[in-house]
Amino acid sequence: MKYRFKIRGIYATALTRILIKEGMQPTQMSNVLRERFALDDERGPYDVIIIDKRDLQGARIQGVKGAVDQVLKCIRRYFEDSIIRRYRPQLYAIYVGRVLKDISNHGYLVDIGNGLKGVLTTNRRLSEGEKILVGVARVSLNDECELTENITIVGRYARLIKGGRNSVSNHIKDSEKRFELMTLAYSICPRGWGIRWRSSAEHASIEELMEEVNQLKEEAEKIEEDDLEEVKLVREGEAIAEVEFPFTAKLQADESRNEVIPTIRGHHYIKAWGTEGAFIVDYAEFLLKKGLDRDELSSLTWEFLSQFKPSKGDVVRIIHVRLRGRSTNLTPGKVIERNGCTFVLRRIMKSKGEYDGLGEEKLLGDYAETMFTELGPLIIHRYYRADGTPIGEYYNLNTPVELYRSTVRYIDLEVDVIRRKDGVVTIEDVEKLREALNEGMISREVYENTLKLSEEIRDLLLKGYSAEDVLEKIGCTGNDY
Repeated sequence: MKYRFKIRGIYATALTRILIKEGMQPTQMSNVLRERFALDDERGPYDVIIIDKRDLQGARIQGVKGAVDQVLKCIRRYFEDSIIRRYRPQLYAIYVGRVLKDISNHGYLVDIGNGLKGVLTTNRRLSEGEKILVGVARVSLNDECELTENITIVGRYARLIKGGRNSVSNHIKDSEKRFELMTLAYSICPRGWGIRWRSSAEHASIEELMEEVNQLKEEAEKIEEDDLEEVKLVREGEAIAEVEFPFTAKLQADESRNEVIPTIRGHHYIKAWGTEGAFIVDYAEFLLKKGLDRDELSSLTWEFLSQFKPSKGDVVRIIHVRLRGRSTNLTPGKVIERNGCTFVLRRIMKSKGEYDGLGEEKLLGDYAETMFTELGPLIIHRYYRADGTPIGEYYNLNTPVELYRSTVRYIDLEVDVIRRKDGVVTIEDVEKLREALNEGMISREVYENTLKLSEEIRDLLLKGYSAEDVLEKIGCTGNDY
């Protein structure tokens, strides 16, 4: 099947080139993209939509499961270092669920099968073991999903929502079209339901819209008449996934985009800075179109940006992103040393607890010296008591460390190498990395390279190398453009 995709955002050109090459068909393209690819003005409904993540570090993909799977397969093939997270279950999927227990005021934990559970909030009184028809209102990466009794039947142009109100997608801007769609919704919507017109409805005929709503009505009637005897999936919804593009994947996206339009190396990395990054890139690529050398211009742009990076005395924010998507802001650090693209921060511990793997208690006033090389695969934390007594060292393996002005961001690849104060060296949490591989979150290449790197670090530490020596051997220069 030739799936149609709609795409927006800073990765649109790079991904469109790849998806077309792999046999997918773009639709509802922006004018800029249509011109770049010399495409016809196709306005048919899409099977999958691809947009930027809010932090611009990757893409969010939503739509028909087969189409989402094909997009992810293409991304994995062309961007081996990408991190792929699949949300579960599908949004708007409809289940017969079984009530497990009452967990709060009006809240119930519900089993929907295949190891999946969700939380249902309802004003009705339910009994343990009772079967109930539910829909997925919110999906999750880490916790139970959110369920609702107001099920949604998803079509290509509309969503039929039990107990919902008639509404129109915010992406449809034309006031006359919005009025037309609302009028149609009130004339054909079944009692007790609401119609939510999707953005594709803007380009469909009245006949097409009416035909789909009638089909959705029939499906809704069949679903409501179905028996509730067993836990099961009644109707699929929309698959959702997100993809993170570490620095190496961003560079690959630069090359893909450069096949379509002149692009500096570092385009997507700098664009992820936000508005100011976009302005810098746009100007650099204006010069590129004027005939300047790509390598030289890329290098000069990187050199220009370096003056905005932290200097000695500046405070740096650290965003620690887990493989499964959870983001933590670590204790900020003050730059106590900078040598080119290598930084050393001092961070004062402000909470008690325990240092995992070190077997030592965390005390107020402890401090860490955190060192890294921008775009390097390693962050080192050396911990000390307030009086300077060493506690131990963590060598965290990550995606390349990205530095945006005074913010450090990376994705933790779970595996750590630890050197205790008595000199014992261990590799920790390899099983978590293996789980990520088995779930398709990381590629085989990332898995093997991470294990190999952890073993190299362990061997260096066993030989007595200092943290500075390890960083020099393992880190990169930060000048990979």
